[in-house]
Amino acid sequence: MVSCLALVPIIILIRLGSVRSFLIESDNRRNVILFGHDRQDIQIFDNVFSPEKCKKLHQLAMDHSYRCECSAVSRFNSGRKTPLEKCLHQLLEELGDKTTPFIEYWARDEYINIDAHCDIDERELEDEGFLRYPHKSHILYLEISRNGPTFLFPNQRGAWSSQESSELITIPAVQGRLLVFDGDIMHAVPKPPHRYLFKKEEQELRDEEEELEFEEQKYEDDEEESDFEVERSVILFNTWSDRAPLDVLPDTSNTLIPAGIEIVGDFNVTENENDVDEKKLKCNPRISWIQKLTPQVEDDNSEKRSPVAISLMGKPSRRGFPDKYANLVGYKDKIMTAVRSDQEVSRISLWRK
Repeated sequence: MVSCLALVPIIILIRLGSVRSFLIESDNRRNVILFGHDRQDIQIFDNVFSPEKCKKLHQLAMDHSYRCECSAVSRFNSGRKTPLEKCLHQLLEELGDKTTPFIEYWARDEYINIDAHCDIDERELEDEGFLRYPHKSHILYLEISRNGPTFLFPNQRGAWSSQESSELITIPAVQGRLLVFDGDIMHAVPKPPHRYLFKKEEQELRDEEEELEFEEQKYEDDEEESDFEVERSVILFNTWSDRAPLDVLPDTSNTLIPAGIEIVGDFNVTENENDVDEKKLKCNPRISWIQKLTPQVEDDNSEKRSPVAISLMGKPSRRGFPDKYANLVGYKDKIMTAVRSDQEVSRISLWRK
């Protein structure tokens, strides 16, 4: 028999090997794997849906957008659910989330600039001054004609903080790809993708131009809108553990209507939704998903660091930072290589200026 004392050196060696494999940083809320390939706070999967199913989901997502800007649904009650809501529930179960009770979801089919932020309960912040975040955030990429990568800042949690160094992960928009990350991770979609390499004044000018363009688009006639090209169609959905955000209501098509009464217009389920074969809308089996692992950072100290200005969303109470821009430095060539990739995930170091 082997004594317990004889096993102690073996146990110590195993633990030291584990430390060398992964560097774990505790942020007083969770353990986040910062080095190593298989992260627990961020997961990226390809081949989650086939191109045909992505196209159908895009149609359903746009139908939902015409009725509601954003909706919430309780996964486990017995109430009526749209085909899109049933699809999201089945996707979460395939992902392994069989318990989180509430889904908040919305869709977008334009490639627009989105400043760095976390999704929050907007009403809670307005009424109580409290930042409440979802359990998990998800982005499902459906129809892509222009690659607008998603940026994640995994060590910027809840609000932006002045750390000596920050991490940037870029995830290209790929049809059928699913991105999952902790709900308090700051994220963004800069347009153009290298926007953060612009000077602050140039970014501000871009902001003004985009606001004017948005106002002009409001007054486009129906014929011009019919020629609209889908650039970057995504479904965005958050899971919430205790309750859905206060101001987010159920899809209007799920509203109970008394028997014998018909409501004509936006409140009816659309033709697309009536024609759905829900069994054919399910995601691919988890075993066929292809996980994209985040690469190691390879810093090259020989390259000169360039200014990087991260634009932050909202007022100081939301962004947790006094300034609109977080001024950092990083390797320009590495950032440009990352944002030009239309498939591969990249991981980049940034430092406080």
